[in-house]
Amino acid sequence: MQKTNWFKVAPLALGLTLVSSALAGGGGAPISLSGTWEVTGSRFGDGVSVGEAQARVNVGRTVSYSANRAASASSCNTPTYSLARVSGAAFEEVYRTSLASVGIMGNAVDTVVVRCAGNDWTEFGATVFRVSDREALTVWDGVYYVLERQGN
Repeated sequence: MQKTNWFKVAPLALGLTLVSSALAGGGGAPISLSGTWEVTGSRFGDGVSVGEAQARVNVGRTVSYSANRAASASSCNTPTYSLARVSGAAFEEVYRTSLASVGIMGNAVDTVVVRCAGNDWTEFGATVFRVSDREALTVWDGVYYVLERQGN
């Protein structure tokens, strides 16, 4: 599988305490979200969410990311992608739940935040947490949706 480095690495501006270590695998290369991802399920952390019935509505939904387009309910033709390694403590402080409670093993997670034309992109899929090369999570209304990469 060809990996594409298609986004700029920049600090995550959420006021988090970031771990300034190399990404998993030691290579330091940014994780690639390029392509289409489908929602296949949902996970619930320790906080408040919309609940299982409302979460099911998003199963089957897709989001896609490329160098010059990010698409969810609406599209952005000028996306920028910020990558950070977020510690478990910082994740818990911001999202009020632990990494383990949403199925992320380890004490940190690679996180990508999408911005559009220099502004926050407030669409479903704007923040993505890497679980593996083919699986990620995005959070929306307190629900952590499982994203699976489609195709190669």
